[in-house]
Amino acid sequence: MKKTLKEMSEEESLVKTNLSLVSSGLFNCQNTEQVDLSVSFSLYLSAVGMSRTNFPLFLRLIATNNPWVIDALVGTRVAHLLFASIPPTQYSIKKAFSILSFFHPDIIYSKTLESALGIVETAYYDPDDGYEIYPLRVADLNTIGKYLDKKKDQYEINNALILKILDRMSGIGDYNKSPPKTILSRHAFDIRFAYFDTKKELEDVIPQVLLFHKTRSEKAVEPSSSQRKSSKSKVGEQA
Repeated sequence: MKKTLKEMSEEESLVKTNLSLVSSGLFNCQNTEQVDLSVSFSLYLSAVGMSRTNFPLFLRLIATNNPWVIDALVGTRVAHLLFASIPPTQYSIKKAFSILSFFHPDIIYSKTLESALGIVETAYYDPDDGYEIYPLRVADLNTIGKYLDKKKDQYEINNALILKILDRMSGIGDYNKSPPKTILSRHAFDIRFAYFDTKKELEDVIPQVLLFHKTRSEKAVEPSSSQRKSSKSKVGEQA
């Protein structure tokens, strides 16, 4: 028993001493070696499955926005349901909004967007309950709304999900009214209405700086060819 505890203590000390190296290797995704490591760990984590203790690792890997890493992590799951088994927490909601806020609509990977939106959808299925966990801000609604694409119809996967979330959020305060909730409810309605109204633009209700679209040249670092082949076969085995 003492030997086991000593070994655990040594392993913990080893990780802490090299935490920066481990963290950059898993989450930076700035070169092929880092992406290879992150993809391999994502495959492993995906096979282990999500729990209440390891879900922050899933979130951190989603935040890399690297398509190969996220494909390995999500596997055959539906991306917007990735976190559905985990009860919403202030941490998970804040992290989801942080991811949505950080990326531009032209850059974010579709499964990154769907995974983050899925957390928000679950948290605010009952908007008043969600508000008790994490009080929404107008800026959070703008962050969601910036991903609406008026060039695509309402049934496009991300448009449909965002419109559903905004519809839920427009009901915030129905059972427990307060001035801040009334403001949020109205703004959620206005964003949704601006999408459907042919005479309105989203910039009429969302700050234009969030909606500015320009072709971006950023390109995610790819894994090595051997890692691509390996991860494809392993994801296929999960199907």
